[in-house]
Amino acid sequence: EDGGVQHLLRNGFEIAGKGPMAGGIDYIFVSVGDWRYNKAKVGATHPSDHPSFSIQLHWNTKVPSKTHAPVCAPFQQWPSIDNGVTCGGCQALVLGKDYSHRCDSYCASFGHVCLAAAEEVDETCQEKSTYSCDTDFSFTSDMLCTCGLPRESEGESPPEEVTPAPSKDVAVPNEDVGAEIDCADFGQWPDIDGGVICGGCKALVLTGPYGNRCDQYCESFGHVCVDAAEEQEESCGVKAAYRCDEVIPETSDMLCTCGRVSSPPAEKPTSSGEETARAPDAEQPPIGALPPTMTSPMTCADFAAWPDIDQGVTCGACMALVLAAPYGGRCDQYCES
Repeated sequence: EDGGVQHLLRNGFEIAGKGPMAGGIDYIFVSVGDWRYNKAKVGATHPSDHPSFSIQLHWNTKVPSKTHAPVCAPFQQWPSIDNGVTCGGCQALVLGKDYSHRCDSYCASFGHVCLAAAEEVDETCQEKSTYSCDTDFSFTSDMLCTCGLPRESEGESPPEEVTPAPSKDVAVPNEDVGAEIDCADFGQWPDIDGGVICGGCKALVLTGPYGNRCDQYCESFGHVCVDAAEEQEESCGVKAAYRCDEVIPETSDMLCTCGRVSSPPAEKPTSSGEETARAPDAEQPPIGALPPTMTSPMTCADFAAWPDIDQGVTCGACMALVLAAPYGGRCDQYCES
């Protein structure tokens, strides 16, 4: 990559558009987090020898900075989510008809403020076009809305996460599991159906080998069940909630949330006379456990603040699919940007 390009990427800018000229000669840069933009449109070449291109910019007047990622209520508390499509970063695909087809009205309906609005591609999280929060989306049945809890001032610390009150639609986690769920990497979970993982130690898994019960599924790889549900149309959307030990009937798959339970600290060995009791051989850490130097799960900025995510593909656990070219094909340079 050109040295000037690398300098900008490492100093608060991102590539909003690239010209079609071979070799990546022409770029449009914007400051990170300050702008929303759509895909570049190619225009005329004449009289230049370079094809022209343009992007539509929208100023993010309400989007928090990278150090204050959006904070919002859990998606279970969001109304009118369309087919369970949630995108992370406090964004979801929602039905517009009850909210005047506007994202600001939608977000306000449950005590939030609108941070961004967009039209989606084929009922997914991919943005076709971006708009202002007060745009009328009556030309389509749904819209991608990014909603956040309001803050009194820019310098105020982010509010604490909202914990949903138990209801008939939300399963209550097992009491013996802590509030912070830790689990093995999804690559080590058995029988995930179609690769559907939902973050937060939850995935869509096959029911057959486990008697249609999430507790038996989680136990099969050394975890305990935290939550169980029937999914909507092979997605992370919840159709019905169940107890962990309850059979989820007449379905080939189920949404299971599995976690590890921390063992109590070992008692200090006692001594008798001149001999000191020897502690039993330490058990090997479970598969997917954090290294000894790490005392808590990895933390990172909200995915909405990450640059150059490819087609919106995020994987949870601070991992995402990103474009390689602007960062020399290296993850260390991407993360430092």
